[in-house]
Amino acid sequence: MHIGIDGYTLGAKIKAGVYIGALDLLKNIITVDADNKYTVYLRSNYNDELKNYIKAHHVTLKHLFCPSKTIYGRDLFLLTCWLPFSLPIELIKSKPDILFSAMPTLPLFCPCKTIIRVHDLAYLLDNSYFKIETRLAIGAMTSRAIKRSDKIIAISESTKKDLITHFGVREDKISVIYRSHNADVYKPSTAADIYNVKQKYNISANYVIYVGTLEPRKNVVGLIKAFGSLKEKERLGHKLVITGAKGWLYQDIFEMISEMGLEQMVIFTGFVPEEELPILMSGARILIYPSFYEGFGLPPLQAMACGTPVITSKISSMPEVVGDAGWLIDPYNQDELTDAIKSLLADDQLRKIMSQKGLERAKLFSPVKEAQQTIELFNTL
Repeated sequence: MHIGIDGYTLGAKIKAGVYIGALDLLKNIITVDADNKYTVYLRSNYNDELKNYIKAHHVTLKHLFCPSKTIYGRDLFLLTCWLPFSLPIELIKSKPDILFSAMPTLPLFCPCKTIIRVHDLAYLLDNSYFKIETRLAIGAMTSRAIKRSDKIIAISESTKKDLITHFGVREDKISVIYRSHNADVYKPSTAADIYNVKQKYNISANYVIYVGTLEPRKNVVGLIKAFGSLKEKERLGHKLVITGAKGWLYQDIFEMISEMGLEQMVIFTGFVPEEELPILMSGARILIYPSFYEGFGLPPLQAMACGTPVITSKISSMPEVVGDAGWLIDPYNQDELTDAIKSLLADDQLRKIMSQKGLERAKLFSPVKEAQQTIELFNTL
């Protein structure tokens, strides 16, 4: 069988989120499956990072015409060039049996069966989560792909439920295949490595950490309020390390820090490369991820794999990820988040118990299992 992979997202400038999920899944599929033939369709400006991982006779990389810059932004470019022209033309030439897209997009014309992967439907749930132009672009691509695809991979039961609720998708069209973490990268780090990375990012004290894009949906403002409350009432000596790139509508985060006088207590690292992120997670007392909505919520899984206790939300998909290994809170309840941070920082024994539970829980999300389930879906279709 010949399987085509839409690799548009692998040209993303920021190597996080969907990019990491798509690249890791692709590497794992090709490693596990030597029986089928794969063609990966990539943008012309892609830097061939994939060649560092894929050196196999059953894999072909195809670079398609796709200008590297546009004044209107990447999403509009995806709609106006890649999906209507570049990808359909190449599909006609190479004739795959199945086209798989790790994000919910499909070309304007597709001569084969199709499978898409849907991470979440956040753009539908709250207008404050995205800028209007982003919502329009995502909505145009996603709704069309959901309706026209032959099969859909949902990365959680929560996302499956949203697909059924908002689009009326038949249950038998959806397969839930959980994301995994890179177990070779996300694991407990040595004290020496933690010390060196703390020095690099000027972290001079014990700290708690948030990992993710700076945007309204992640509830970073709520985290800062909880942290500031603890600093004021409990004289908290820990730092708050916020790791991740700026997304959109993030100005409130910096305004809240200024308003609460937390400039010396909050450290922004910006985007952190994957080789350093597990070390920062390993050195943290807690990872705090109080998001309002997630299709999966990868940072809590990565933190558990590093042995770091997790506080996260008890809504959408996050309970599926952490199970009983994390401390679940209502992200809309400020006192609940504050009490969780305070209690966990004060209890060394509880943190040890949660650390061990997290390490065991993380083993359930196997990269090989994710790849095998995806390959099984290819064969079934």
